[in-house]
Amino acid sequence: MNRFIALLISCCVGLAFVGCSNPNPVGTVKGTATVKGKPYSKAAVMFVSLETGHGASGDLDAEGKYQLSDPLPVGKYTVYFAPKSIAPEDATAAPIPMQMDKVVPDKYWSESSSDIKVDVKEGTNEIPVEIK
Repeated sequence: MNRFIALLISCCVGLAFVGCSNPNPVGTVKGTATVKGKPYSKAAVMFVSLETGHGASGDLDAEGKYQLSDPLPVGKYTVYFAPKSIAPEDATAAPIPMQMDKVVPDKYWSESSSDIKVDVKEGTNEIPVEIK
């Protein structure tokens, strides 16, 4: 019986190590958003792959810096702006109107019209978002 338990534990430990490897490489993303050369802070940045449907977002801080909420699978992504997230305690049942800052051209507020395309690589990615 003890040999059976030892064998069972060995198998579970071995499977845990095999199961931990990620067959699909991912990358973390952070960077700074600028509009006409100045840091931009009035939105969130969204990364979405129209091919796979994967995406993540990150609110811009006062210096225009962001870090995406989740790692992304390696690949090509469209980047666009969206309203900042609202903390659950600040949210109400009323719908939130989308107020786009007119400093940013309209096309950068939608994944279907944004022309910002980036490659996310495995590991850490520093990706600036620049609107000229």
